[in-house]
Amino acid sequence: MGNLGGRHITPHTFCKSRAFRAGWEDYRLGRPVRFDEWGDGIICYEKGRQCAALAAREGYLTAVPDKSRIKPGQVLVLRQWLQRLNREAFC
Repeated sequence: MGNLGGRHITPHTFCKSRAFRAGWEDYRLGRPVRFDEWGDGIICYEKGRQCAALAAREGYLTAVPDKSRIKPGQVLVLRQWLQRLNREAFC
């Protein structure tokens, strides 16, 4: 999944992207950033890292698969963190 283009993408779809989940997992596992590997998915990857940092600050950083199918409940958790990140960015 590439970056947002001229069409609307729901938060649910955004959080299901492999780049977003890889960003979350890279932050959770303390891996160095891999911006160059994501090309068009760099925004998704960075938002995943930012959401993971926010979740870690609150003491809630759970594992999310970055290469396999993601469960609906896991997507909802990621979506909640993305929405919270967006709210705090506008404060």
